[in-house]
Amino acid sequence: FIFNDFSCFPKILSQHGWTTEFFQGTPKGIIGMDTLLGKVGYKKSFGQYEIPSVRRKPHSLGLRDEDIYDFALNRMTAEKEPFLFGINTNTTHEHTIDKDFKITFDPSKPHLDVLLDADTALKEFLAKYAQLNLKLPTIFVMVGDHTKFIHSSNLQRFRVPFLIYSPTINLPHMINRPMSQRDIPPTVLDILNLKPAEGMSGKSLLRNNEQPYFADYFYAGTLGWLQQDSLIEINAHTGEKIKCYKWRDDLYLKKGLPCLNKEEYIQKNALSFTILSQKLLFSNRAMLFHNFLKS
Repeated sequence: FIFNDFSCFPKILSQHGWTTEFFQGTPKGIIGMDTLLGKVGYKKSFGQYEIPSVRRKPHSLGLRDEDIYDFALNRMTAEKEPFLFGINTNTTHEHTIDKDFKITFDPSKPHLDVLLDADTALKEFLAKYAQLNLKLPTIFVMVGDHTKFIHSSNLQRFRVPFLIYSPTINLPHMINRPMSQRDIPPTVLDILNLKPAEGMSGKSLLRNNEQPYFADYFYAGTLGWLQQDSLIEINAHTGEKIKCYKWRDDLYLKKGLPCLNKEEYIQKNALSFTILSQKLLFSNRAMLFHNFLKS
């Protein structure tokens, strides 16, 4: 598979003179990450064996967050131009904590202390960044790609935290509507007054678009599609609806409802978008996505 037909967020910023670097707690060659990072536009990447473990003993999957953050902060002090630093945190990829770590929550639920460990490291990182006093407009984007230890419903598996925070730029308050990771690059580019790439299938969250905002997930042959207050789950193999929900009132998806005409329209949106985007992706024609939307 060839990645040439992409214009990703790091590549766009790199073309505008930004330094682009990526940091992760696992080895950078794992599952082809180093190659992928280069393809999407990161000029440099650092993994477990390029980042010294100074403060914390690594767990079975690599470095803990403090050491990743410290290394990234040191790199930031050398930058004199705009930079995009991507950080793949690693503490929560294991469910164990250090033996000398103070236990705060129920010992039968160690993942809660792991989350506290990660949150504490993030708080420290933000405080240390402020102390650098780089005098640069700054945007922090914090997002997960999936949950862990939460398997109560398909929706809860993929209902991830997301925050855009800036100590120097005035940003809107909470946006109470479905959104997807695909909406993040157009949103940040919008904040920077840069145009998104033609192939980006997301929307800036700062705009009132005619087309509705939506989010989707795929798990075990089921396509889930959230649009407005509705969630429908579709058999990805047959295209038939499985169940419909009012997701705001039923995050655990315990109360399936009859699918109405509104859900029929949403089902067509879900199938059309998924089929088109996947077809273009795997035929290396993703940059044509917006041509189809205009036609």
